[in-house]
Amino acid sequence: MNKTAPILTALIASLCFASAAHAQSAEPTLPGQHHGFYLRATSGPGFASLSGDGPTRSASISGFSGTHSLSMGGSIGRGLVLAGTLQASTLQATFKGGPFRNATLDVDGSNIAASHSAYGSFTELGLLIDWYPNISAGWHVGASAGLGVIGIVNNADDSTLIGVSPAGTLFGGYDFPLGRDWSLGLSLVASGASAASMKHASNGDDANYRLTPVSVGLQASLLYF
Repeated sequence: MNKTAPILTALIASLCFASAAHAQSAEPTLPGQHHGFYLRATSGPGFASLSGDGPTRSASISGFSGTHSLSMGGSIGRGLVLAGTLQASTLQATFKGGPFRNATLDVDGSNIAASHSAYGSFTELGLLIDWYPNISAGWHVGASAGLGVIGIVNNADDSTLIGVSPAGTLFGGYDFPLGRDWSLGLSLVASGASAASMKHASNGDDANYRLTPVSVGLQASLLYF
C-alpha cells in the first residue's frame, strides 16, 4: 500500500492537470454550455456498510454516514469530463464481531464491558468520467474507478485496521445553474469495492478480517464548469 498509493496519486494528478490544461486551451463555447475546467465539491448524508468475515464469525459495521468528494479536471470531448477524484464515506457504529466483542475492562475493581463502537471509513482515490448528454442542460451521469481504502478505528483502545482493494462509483443527477460557470447540483451516488484483507496499522500484521465496503448517498454539490 505504501508503494502503490503515491504512484497512483501521481498518475491521477498528471492526468487531471493534463485534462484541465486541454480544457483551458480548447476553443470557448457559448455561455451555459458545459465545457472547460471542471471542479466539483460534494457533501451529503448516506448509508455505509463494511461487512464480511472476522477471526471467528461474520463481522460488520454499518449505519448512517457522511459522504464527501472533491473532483478536478476538464472536458475532453463534447459534454464529456475526465477528472481526478477523492471520495469518502465515514460512520460511527457498533463493530459487530469486532475484536472487543467479549472484552472487559477493570476499572476501580469493577469489570466493565469494553466499547464495541468503532469509527469506519471508505475512501476512493481514482479517475472520474462525467457525461452531459445535452451540453446546454443539467442532467449528467458518470462513473469513477481507482484505489479503495477501508479504515476502522476501535473506540476501546484506538487500534486501527486498514485494507486496500479496487473501488468504483456510479452517480447521476442534475446541476442547477447559478451563472455562466457556477452550478448547484444534486446527485445519487453508489460506491463499492472488492473485499479487502484488513491489517493492523501499527505493525502491518494480518488482523484476520476480510471486509467489503458499500455506500450509497444523496449529495449536494457546488460545481465550476
